[in-house]
Amino acid sequence: MSPRFINRLWRKRQSLQNREHGFTLIELLVVVLIIGILAAVAIPLYIGQQDGAKDSAVAAQVTQARTALAVELSGGDTVAEALTTAGTDGTGLSAYNESADVDILIAAVGSDGFIITGFWKKGTSDTVASATNHGYTTTDSEAATKIE
Repeated sequence: MSPRFINRLWRKRQSLQNREHGFTLIELLVVVLIIGILAAVAIPLYIGQQDGAKDSAVAAQVTQARTALAVELSGGDTVAEALTTAGTDGTGLSAYNESADVDILIAAVGSDGFIITGFWKKGTSDTVASATNHGYTTTDSEAATKIE
């Protein structure tokens, strides 16, 4: 090889070795700061979506139990008779599909009235329907409403 060519290769190699490699501390801090801001915005939105989904699931189960109980009562049974065969958790209602995540309780009010209460039970130790565990209630005459 010619000395001129070798000299050029050597200079090119030296210039490549002298270049900076990697990121500066400032660049890394800016990236971490941006990721932190995005996480601070995204995590509350995600949690809000989960809470909304749990609320909707409980409201749907309570409404489904109300409809199933109305089907049972259309046969001429009283609420007390229907609850004797169906149970207070609604599992014996033919038109009701139980959820693993939602717990409901049906109570008779008088001879033909009822109250159905439901709450999100998965991952919570609270066994009473309340605002913290997405509790909903309905009666024979009104739609499902959130417990505050």
